[in-house]
Amino acid sequence: MKVDVIELFPTVVMSFNLNRDLYQSESDVINKELQNTGRNEGNWTSIADQIFEEDGMQSLSADIMKMAYLYFDHVFKSKNTPELYYVHSWLNVTHSGEFHHAHCHTNSFLSGCYYYKAEEGDCVRFHNLAEQNKMLYFPPKENTKYNARTRLVPIKSGDVVIWKSELHHDVPRLEKERQSPRISLAFNIFLKGNIGEPELRTGLHIG
Repeated sequence: MKVDVIELFPTVVMSFNLNRDLYQSESDVINKELQNTGRNEGNWTSIADQIFEEDGMQSLSADIMKMAYLYFDHVFKSKNTPELYYVHSWLNVTHSGEFHHAHCHTNSFLSGCYYYKAEEGDCVRFHNLAEQNKMLYFPPKENTKYNARTRLVPIKSGDVVIWKSELHHDVPRLEKERQSPRISLAFNIFLKGNIGEPELRTGLHIG
């Protein structure tokens, strides 16, 4: 029997690697902001939330923005090319025994993380809320992309992961003893310019 499997409407998460060491100015900014953190639900976050705007961060912010444009071009294939810009950028710090609670990023378009320090086995976990909210649940004998309620994306130091901001995600509790905490530089991106199709009365200018 011939069967065609038609996969509809996938959710895209893109993983890159910076492929370079941080410049001294970038490391200096990150290490400075690590000295001023506040308690999050399960870990720690920097008080500063505009880290990409600080002196010395221009190259890193530009390199990651190029990745965001690659994501936009690959996923949307848009007739419009809006300008992408950072809304917020901040540090997350997670020690042994800690976790990062499940959440999404409202009032944002794309979100992501640059992983400053990660160790073997580290990951970010994405949640399939459509599957989790179904009224009927069939315990899987095998997890696949069709039945999975969550998906782990492994990360290592230097990786950059980008996704649509509405996608729920978390960091599972770090059970193992670590040489150093897991540190990520998170960011939210929004857009401005012309989108939509004016002739169909869907045109929109975001300034």
